[in-house]
Amino acid sequence: MDSTPSLFPDAATPPPRPPRLFDLWVEAGQQFTKQHDRLQWKIGDWLAEGQRAYGEKIAYAHAEKVTGKKRQTLYQFASVAKRVPDCMRHTNLSWEHHQVVAALESEHQKAWLDAAEERNLSAKQLRQAVAGKIPPKAGLPPSQMPHDWKFYPLPLHIEDFEKLEALAHTRKLQRASVGVKEVAPPMRLAHQIILEYMAAHAEEFGHACREAAYENLGIAPHRRRSAARTEAQKVAARA
Repeated sequence: MDSTPSLFPDAATPPPRPPRLFDLWVEAGQQFTKQHDRLQWKIGDWLAEGQRAYGEKIAYAHAEKVTGKKRQTLYQFASVAKRVPDCMRHTNLSWEHHQVVAALESEHQKAWLDAAEERNLSAKQLRQAVAGKIPPKAGLPPSQMPHDWKFYPLPLHIEDFEKLEALAHTRKLQRASVGVKEVAPPMRLAHQIILEYMAAHAEEFGHACREAAYENLGIAPHRRRSAARTEAQKVAARA
């Protein structure tokens, strides 16, 4: 029986690569975790490489030990690195800018990142623009509600309100506070129903919000079409 101690005591199976290559991979992670500049990109790219070479379980287990970072943070680093390739990254923008657009198609990523650099948008401003929200004007007094909440009137027939009230009671919903405002159970339920509808039609809402935000930022339609054509040509070339 082989008594040689395992290099991977916490893994079910060893990685499908020579141990020396794995050691070099771990050492690379140890080196750049001591650095600060562009750390998220370096860890993300390094972790993505480890996943391809040794599998997700082993890569994340050792990445947690090497970097001292929580797994959820590592997931974010790797996800953004895989979704936003090096050729799409703007050196004048932060990693957080790229995180904002990581879930978008590549042509939309390019358009938003170009606009963010041209207009010197912060990551927060870019996030608001992508979500279709207009940043608050400077000089306005602070709201008593959370900055990303606003109450809108919701006209309902009395019978519909009574149905919401009955269902909210069945679900044992309680009054909730948003800032200094109290939200009654029926309106909490109406809010949930709206969110469920928006989630079910996320693609349609996302397209509408992006188009509205493009217009708000002054991104001309021909630039959007040009980016889409470029991406289509890349896909065709790969095929």
